[in-house]
Amino acid sequence: MLLKIIRAFLRTLVSISLIFIAYISFSVRKEMGDIRQKLAEIPTSPIYLDRYGSQIYYQDGFKRFKFNDSKTGIPELDIQREVSSRMLMLTAIAAEDKRFFSHGGVDGSAIARAFLANQKNKQIVEGGSTITQQLARTAFKNVVGEDKTYIRKLREVFAAMLIEKEMTKEEILENWYTWISFVPSNPGLLNASESLFSKKPWELKTHEMALVIGLAQSPTRYDPLTYINNANKRKESVLKRMLELNFINEKEYQESINAEVKLKPLEKTFYATGFINSLKENADLDLSDYPLINTTLDKKLQNNAYASICFFMERLKGQKIDKELGGIEGVSLISIDPKTGAIRAFVTSQHEIKAKKENYEIGDELGCLENKEPTSKGNWYDFSKSFRSPGSAIKPFIFTVALENGMDLNQEIADRETLFWNEDDSSVYAPQNHDGEYLKISNWVNAFANSSNVPFVSLLDTIGSEEISEYWQKMNFEKPWEDYLSAALGSIEMNLLEVTALFSTIASYGEKRNFKFFESGATQNGEIIFKKNNSSKKIFEAQTAKKTIYILGEAIQHEKSTASASIMCNGLEREIPKLAGECIQEWFPSTSKTIGPKKHVIFGKSGTSQNNRDGWYIGCIPDLCTGIWIGSRQGGGKLSGGNYPALMFNMFMRLSAPTLSWNTFESPNNFEFEPKNIFSN
Repeated sequence: MLLKIIRAFLRTLVSISLIFIAYISFSVRKEMGDIRQKLAEIPTSPIYLDRYGSQIYYQDGFKRFKFNDSKTGIPELDIQREVSSRMLMLTAIAAEDKRFFSHGGVDGSAIARAFLANQKNKQIVEGGSTITQQLARTAFKNVVGEDKTYIRKLREVFAAMLIEKEMTKEEILENWYTWISFVPSNPGLLNASESLFSKKPWELKTHEMALVIGLAQSPTRYDPLTYINNANKRKESVLKRMLELNFINEKEYQESINAEVKLKPLEKTFYATGFINSLKENADLDLSDYPLINTTLDKKLQNNAYASICFFMERLKGQKIDKELGGIEGVSLISIDPKTGAIRAFVTSQHEIKAKKENYEIGDELGCLENKEPTSKGNWYDFSKSFRSPGSAIKPFIFTVALENGMDLNQEIADRETLFWNEDDSSVYAPQNHDGEYLKISNWVNAFANSSNVPFVSLLDTIGSEEISEYWQKMNFEKPWEDYLSAALGSIEMNLLEVTALFSTIASYGEKRNFKFFESGATQNGEIIFKKNNSSKKIFEAQTAKKTIYILGEAIQHEKSTASASIMCNGLEREIPKLAGECIQEWFPSTSKTIGPKKHVIFGKSGTSQNNRDGWYIGCIPDLCTGIWIGSRQGGGKLSGGNYPALMFNMFMRLSAPTLSWNTFESPNNFEFEPKNIFSN
C-alpha cells in the first residue's frame, strides 16, 4: 500500500514538473517573438552628457559584426583575412564553448558539471553556459531574467534552443560578437578590438585575439586598461586551451605566449574614464535603459583638472626631481559640490591623461593648457580609493569633534614637548612637531597654520577615542577608527574620496551628502524618465562647522601656514604659468576690521604622511571642495601636502576661477575670536 502511494506521489510530481517545464517553454517562446528581428536590432548605448549637456564620453556606438565584412576585393588580402576570421572563431570556441558546433544550444555535460559545483558550494558559482546561452541571456534578458536561479537557467536553456532552431552557427557567432561585452564601456567585439588595439577583429594577431575574446568571461575583472596582469593570465589560459584542442600547434603557442601585448586604444574612445567607470560602479540601476545619462561632471572643470595634473607631472619629469619626491606613484583629484554631493571633476590617476611626448623638452608642459580638448589613454587605476595615511589633513576632524564636545575656542592652548601615557599598553607617546619648533602658549589659528602636532594629540587624549569613533562611524568611513593617539596625526588610513567627503561635510555646515555621479536618465529627445535622488545625514551642528571654517580660513592666510606660499603665491608665482591666470587675491578678502565676524571665501588644509610618502591638499569654497593626493612609491623624499598638492590646487582654482561663483561662507552666530598674530618661541 505504501509503495503504491509513493509511486502515485512520484507520478504526480513528475506530471507537475512536466507541466511546469512545458509552461516555461511556452512562455519563453511567446515572449521571444521574432528572434531574427530582435537580434537584428543594434544594442543601444547611453550617451553621457556633462551638467551642461555636452557629451563627455566618446564612443562609436555599437557595431554589428559580420564575417563577410572582412572582404576587400583583393584576393591575397581576403585569403589572409579569411584565415584570421577562422582563427577568431576557433579562439571563441576554445575560450567559451568547445562543443559549439556539435550541440543544439545546450551542453549537457557542462550543465551537469556546473550543477555538481553549485551543489557542492550550496550556491550558484558556475553556469555551464554555451555561446548560444550567453547570447540568449544578453539579447533576451527581459525574457530570461537576470536573477541567479534555476528557473532563470531553465528559461535561458529554452531560449538558446529556440535560437539554435532559427539560426545557423555562423549567424549565432556573429550575434554573439555583436551583443556580448568584452570591455566595460561598450559591448561588441568590433568596439573592443578598436578601443584596445585600434584594429578590426580580423586584423588581430593570435595572442591579441586570445586576450580580447578572453575578456568576455569578466570584462571588468580582466580589463587590460586597468588590470593588465589579470588580462594576461586570462589570455594565457585561452591560448593553452587552443593548444589542447589542436587549434594551434606548439610553435604557435610559444610565439603567442611570449608575444608582448601592446595596447593602442583609440583616443576618442576615452574621456573621463575614471568618472564613467565609477559612475557605473555606483549606479543602482541598469544605465542601458536610458539613451541619455545626464551626469554631474563639469567638462570645463574636468579639463582644468587634466591640465593641472598634466602640467605638474610633466614639470616633475622635466626637472628630474621625481626621485627627490620618492618616485611618484600616483596622482588623483576629485572636486565636488558640497551643497549637493555632485562630482564636478574626477581624475583618478595621472595615467588617465594622454602623454604628449616620450622625450620631455622644456616648455612642453604649456601644451597641457593649450589643448582645448584633452583626451586620456583610458588607463584607469582608481587611486582615489587607495587607502593611505592622511597626515595633518585629519586634524580638522579631531578639532570639529572637540568643538561638538564643548571646547572653548578662546582658551589658550599649549604646544610644547609633552609625554602622553597610553593606558592600553602602558606606553609613553611623545609626538614631535615637523620642524622641531613649538609655539608654547598659542591659539588654534596658529596651531593649524604651523601644523602643530601636540595640541591635536592632546585633544584626542581629552575627548577619548570612543567619542571620536562615534563621529567616524557617522561619516561611514570604511576602515574603523584606531584607538591610539597617533591617529590624531593621520596615522589611520583613508582614501581621497573619504578625506574630500570630510571637508565637504564641514563646508556644507555639518551635512554629509553622498557622492552623486549623475542627475537623471532621459530619452533621446531629452525627456527625463528617471531622476536621481541624493540622501544626506547630519554629522555636525552648523554652528560647529562654521567655527571650523573660520579657524581654517584664518590659518590658510597666516604667514606661517605650511601651504601659504603655494596657496597665496608668496614667492611661488613662477611655479605656475601665466596661462593659468594671475593669483586670485579675491580668495582672501581684506583683513581690515569690519562690522561683525570676518567672512572667508576659502578654507583648506594640507597633509603629509609619515616619511613623506603622501602629500594631500583639500580646499573648499562654498560651491566646490577639491581634494588632491600625490603619492610616492617608497617615501623618504621631499613630498609634502604644502608643496606640489597645494600648488596643483592653486593652479586648478586659477584655471576654474572664471566659471565659479565666489561667495563667502556664513560666519558663526554670536562669535568672537581674536587670533594672535605672532608666534612665541
